[in-house]
Amino acid sequence: MEPALVVIGVSYHTAPLSVRERFWMDAPQRLSALTQLIRSDAVDEAIVLSSSNRTEFYVWTNNASEAANSILRFLTRTCDLKLSDWSNFYRLVDDAAIAHVFRVGSGLDTLVACNPEVGVHLSDAWNQARQAGATGPFLDAIIAKALAVAKRVRREAWLAATVVPSSVAAVEVCRRQLGSLRGRTTLILGAGECAQSVARAFIDAGASATIASRTEEHSQLLAAQIGASIASYADRWQVAGQMDVLVAATSAPHPIAARSDLELAMQHRASRPMVVVDLAVPRNIESSVHELPGLTLFDVDDLMAAAHDVSSRAEWLSEGERVIREEVDGFRNKLLAQASVPLVSALRDRLEQTCHDELEKLGEDIGPFTEDQRKLLDTLSSHVAHRLAASLGRQLKELPGHTQQIALANVIEHLFQLDCSVITPSCVEPPK
Repeated sequence: MEPALVVIGVSYHTAPLSVRERFWMDAPQRLSALTQLIRSDAVDEAIVLSSSNRTEFYVWTNNASEAANSILRFLTRTCDLKLSDWSNFYRLVDDAAIAHVFRVGSGLDTLVACNPEVGVHLSDAWNQARQAGATGPFLDAIIAKALAVAKRVRREAWLAATVVPSSVAAVEVCRRQLGSLRGRTTLILGAGECAQSVARAFIDAGASATIASRTEEHSQLLAAQIGASIASYADRWQVAGQMDVLVAATSAPHPIAARSDLELAMQHRASRPMVVVDLAVPRNIESSVHELPGLTLFDVDDLMAAAHDVSSRAEWLSEGERVIREEVDGFRNKLLAQASVPLVSALRDRLEQTCHDELEKLGEDIGPFTEDQRKLLDTLSSHVAHRLAASLGRQLKELPGHTQQIALANVIEHLFQLDCSVITPSCVEPPK
């Protein structure tokens, strides 16, 4: 088996929101997943990424099939994964996996996000995994490279100018339903970053915004920042009945609005329509509310379709993919080749120490040596040690397959009793 990056995940490409939200994980759940996976068979390093668009597992392993089985067992145990669900998941290995991580980090595989800095999710997932001790030299090198590639993509493909955040898409779908938003009223449930982004977007479109949050202090702070009003969270459904648009943008891991809540709101509206936008994953609004007369519900999957219409991305995506192809080409080989550098260095040190010990014994038997003789012997032994180590290093790099390289490296490490597992590959700059 060869060492490889394995990506296993579910995303908007392969599954609807109703499936994705079952596998969505908050920060404590991701930490628990890391703790369990790093102890699983064939998982050497691990990162767990979860957002509204995807839940993915990045694993460095020497046995891709067994690592995939470990993830399958974990999902079955913790998320009640059924055999029919597995068809929604994709499995990528080697260069395809590396390209995917680069693509995610660069925003080329994301349609809608509350935060336009799409690499933030990847960076946060990496930081969490590092703090948990779940990453090592290879995943650290891959993610550091992915974030560097993202900068190049933004620089050369100008992708940042084409990212459509969910707030823009939310305004667009409401405009299609209601016409001009000037003078329209909007109630925002939540007071976090996503709520702030969407509230600003509606205000910019000419609508008013009212904030209702479980924590009144947060509502007041956000309202003061953006020029919005506040409403009591306890009275939110009565207030919603007076609004044209209701936006749910909380971080609650469960629905906060049942069908009965929206029925109460609609009673105060007579025949006036209401648009409800659910930006949360897992969803904040029960899906059955779309059956209520006069109410139109949009979730994040609906906003993705709107993002396609709002954004002209084809040219930028094509240019971004060109950058990804160039960066992926040869990266894995370089990553694995750099892994042999610590072995060669350790071997050279071991040979030099062996020569030094033998010279000490020789001096005791036939010495003592003069100072000039000792310098000459030290230089000769150091030269021999360097030549031998360099020769073995070249043979490692010139072997045609990684399997053969690993086999020879294992023989050398065992024969000379070396331990090189703590050295980080140097094919990318270490994170600052």
